[in-house]
Amino acid sequence: MNEQSYDNIWDEIYENGHIQKAPWDSVVSFVYRYKPKGIDAKEIKILEVGCGTASNLRFFAREGFAVYGIDASTKAIKTASELIKKDGHSGTFLCGDFTQLDFE
Repeated sequence: MNEQSYDNIWDEIYENGHIQKAPWDSVVSFVYRYKPKGIDAKEIKILEVGCGTASNLRFFAREGFAVYGIDASTKAIKTASELIKKDGHSGTFLCGDFTQLDFE
């Protein structure tokens, strides 16, 4: 992992049990403000770069959106995958460098 694109402190934070539980209100407001009208949520893909433990994406998965997340912390991605599955939803979560996104 390139040190310039990722601060390793996040590995320590997530290893120590940090989990963001609620979505950010500004993210929720942004998505709903710009969501195309007349399109079912399941047809809309949301990618969060630096998703952490996926509090925003878990919210959007519950709302029916297709969710994708990338984070440089292996622990964060593992936790995000486990939590969304526990919620009864699905999403695609990748551990990787933010500067080298592999999404279409």
